[in-house]
Amino acid sequence: MQRVRVVPAIDTEGKDEPDTHAFVETVLVTDVVDSVRQIRQLFFKLQAVFGGVLFLLTMASFYSWLLLSEGLGGLIMFSTLIFLFPLGFVLSRILRKRLFQLRHDDEARVAAAQTTANCDPLTGLLNRRRFYERLEAEIEFARRARGSLSVLVLDMDELKPINDEHGHAAGDAALQRLAQVLTTSVRPNDIACRLGGDEFGIILPGADQRITATVSGRLQQELRERPLALSARTAVVLRVSTGLATFPGSGDDAEGLVNWADANLYANKLARKGADGSRSLRDRQKVVTPVVAALSATMHIRDKGLHHHSRRAAEVAVAIAQRMGLSDEAVWSVQQGALLHDLGKIGLADSVLKKASSLSVAESKAMRRHPEFGYRVVRGVAALDDVAEIVYAHHERYDGTGYPRGLAGEEIPIGARIFAVADAFDAMTYGRPYRAPLSQEDALGEIALQAGRQFDPRVVAAFLRVIGEDNDGDAALDDQRVEPAAIAPFLPTIHMNASA
Repeated sequence: MQRVRVVPAIDTEGKDEPDTHAFVETVLVTDVVDSVRQIRQLFFKLQAVFGGVLFLLTMASFYSWLLLSEGLGGLIMFSTLIFLFPLGFVLSRILRKRLFQLRHDDEARVAAAQTTANCDPLTGLLNRRRFYERLEAEIEFARRARGSLSVLVLDMDELKPINDEHGHAAGDAALQRLAQVLTTSVRPNDIACRLGGDEFGIILPGADQRITATVSGRLQQELRERPLALSARTAVVLRVSTGLATFPGSGDDAEGLVNWADANLYANKLARKGADGSRSLRDRQKVVTPVVAALSATMHIRDKGLHHHSRRAAEVAVAIAQRMGLSDEAVWSVQQGALLHDLGKIGLADSVLKKASSLSVAESKAMRRHPEFGYRVVRGVAALDDVAEIVYAHHERYDGTGYPRGLAGEEIPIGARIFAVADAFDAMTYGRPYRAPLSQEDALGEIALQAGRQFDPRVVAAFLRVIGEDNDGDAALDDQRVEPAAIAPFLPTIHMNASA
């Protein structure tokens, strides 16, 4: 049997699981199973050989009797039978017992190899690979039964300081303590796993958001009641940030649910840091910006096109907001709302998110829920109240025919009205998987035509002036700028639509 060294899934420094881990585990289990099969085949062959030898000796004794029908021949036959049959019985029992013992030992080795392949060696919990396998199976079961399930993702907040101040042995102890608390806090049919580094995940079959919140609260309470003793004089209360996602509300596949839970975790982590609306703009930026960047990175991992589109549209939206004379705080909210406007799409299936043709009715219905999904993630942070409203309303139309709430005119937050124009312009000029891009002139004409219908006329007028301004210092808008003479024909259309 080939010997394979199993690489530990995760180290205590928080590094991700190596890419070769799943391959090594698979090879190990395969080798053990092959060895069991080979040993069984060998003993079957031995049994066949022994049976054949016993048969030949018996036949030899029989023919000896025929040749020497009396006297010495009879004695040989009688002696042979008396000797061979007990010997064959004893040897058969010995071989059978040995075979059963080897089979038991090899089955134990297979079980041990599977445990090594499926479990995290430090905590004993299932590893990332098994988490996704079980999650996909539970999703399929819930889909067939028209039921629900939840995913709870947890991130330990103080692992790095514990490693730095007390050593990696203390970090290992902290991870083991959290795993113990997870095991005792979840319901009997829940599945606790270690996803990597300081991140854990729980699959809760049949659970809705209320049940999941109860399990999370019980976990937090037990962590507070069971501080980890790092030394005779030092104990620490472990703290975790959590994020949850529910099926089918937050996504319809494993990847979508985990992405949604991760986004919710980042938002909750920000809230735990105490970010609120009473801080100054500079303080809010200092606390919020890293988390917004993390959420944007989550979008980038899921769909690079979403990430790049958000950044381009944010640059245009900020320029429009500044052109309209909004305060610095309002401009900042517009920027953050633009960066996070498509956050809700991380919960969509790849079959919908990356479809190259037009969406079906059911797929369009799922897509139309992404503003609400994004709002639910962002609204949990007090410092991002205005940003959450932009995320929620960025698909509303000025004439009231948009979604999800059908707001109209001034009911739509000004940040959402500004972003709607920037979003549409970027979508038209960069295209979509199912639609070729328009020229800048055609896109400007379409936006001007929709002033007073889809867009706020004042925002459109400011947008056209931003695009037409000869601002050499604004390199971010170089690709979108056209000559002022090209904009002039659209201004009467804007005023006409606004008065209609």
